[in-house]
Amino acid sequence: LEEMLPFSIDSNEDWIEWREKFELTAQNCKLNDRKKILCLCSLLSGNAHKFYCELQLNDCEYSQIIDRLTKAMYIDQFTSSKRNMTHTWGEYAKELLSLVQKAYPEREDKEMIVLKHILSQVSEKDRSRSWMSLDQAITVMSAEEEIPDYANEDGEWWEEWIQQFRDIAMKHSLDNSKKIEWLSCRLIRSAKEIFDEILAEDKTDFDTLIMCLSKE
Repeated sequence: LEEMLPFSIDSNEDWIEWREKFELTAQNCKLNDRKKILCLCSLLSGNAHKFYCELQLNDCEYSQIIDRLTKAMYIDQFTSSKRNMTHTWGEYAKELLSLVQKAYPEREDKEMIVLKHILSQVSEKDRSRSWMSLDQAITVMSAEEEIPDYANEDGEWWEEWIQQFRDIAMKHSLDNSKKIEWLSCRLIRSAKEIFDEILAEDKTDFDTLIMCLSKE
């Protein structure tokens, strides 16, 4: 196994690919499970070796060691994951779901695990909102990145802004309640005060809300 390079989580090498290379090399060297365990331990470095020690795998069978190490690797990859700003929220959520399925195969609340992780990376304003599902959060946050908050005190650019809002809401197939929720989050200062006053009058239809806001 001299040609095998040590595995480190911090390296760019994928654990599964490294593990398959290790298995093939061990097979060619005709190693039994006991020797494979010894070689595996010596080839893990950094956090990978730390996981091996923390999991107390000394009395486990080789297959159990591989399974538990693999799960630990995926958990670490998931918990340390940060969104690359070149990726959309939808793409990032898909990546996280793939990791969660491998890290927590027994969990039934995989989407909520992903949602909680995503919310740890957004503003306090977004964390405090009442998200009902991962899909709802991704849809709304994706749309919000496409339009700035509306803050013009004198009503300037309102018609252009609300048309852009409508276009993006249609693009993301937001229903009436989601459009109102999103609108509430995009209006700030006096625009938000007017919105709250209109909403308090039980104007819960989106088009009616917009009509009232435009008059103001």
